[in-house]
Amino acid sequence: MFLSRLILNPRSRQVQRELADPYEMHRTICRAFPDANFKENESSGILFRMDLHPKTGAPTLLVQSRQRPDWSFLLTGRKDYLVKEAFLPPGVENPACKEMILHLREGQALAFRIRANPTVKKDREGKKQGRRVGLVCEEDQHNWLKRKLESAGAALISVNISNKDMACGKLFIER
Repeated sequence: MFLSRLILNPRSRQVQRELADPYEMHRTICRAFPDANFKENESSGILFRMDLHPKTGAPTLLVQSRQRPDWSFLLTGRKDYLVKEAFLPPGVENPACKEMILHLREGQALAFRIRANPTVKKDREGKKQGRRVGLVCEEDQHNWLKRKLESAGAALISVNISNKDMACGKLFIER
């Protein structure tokens, strides 16, 4: 597994668009994996999270992936996408990528944060495909997360569901 950290330039128009539309951010991230087949039904193994740096407020993108990403397209074609080296502390790489080797064992308790859009597929009469409907009730969200973890061979011990940072046209709206 690989973990990448990209410190984004908040003045870049593309970054601003992608902060407002996570789907567009996902499309840019996928470009770092040219050999991946995203059209197959199996998971791409890519997870990402956008955080604001607690001291500088700079948008910081964290990407977890099964294969090593190639972020070079951001350094050549999109020269304003990342924060320039001159504005980073000494010795900080941007983008940075490192391989992570996890030593998980049965019964181990793990803590994590997740930003998710839990949905269920509702059948429509006379249609082959149902449409996705968002789960807004906290109990439904809890049950969704519990089902997802159990299908991955894990058990939910406890959860704290927060709607503090709701994505409403922008990734970050403080409530």
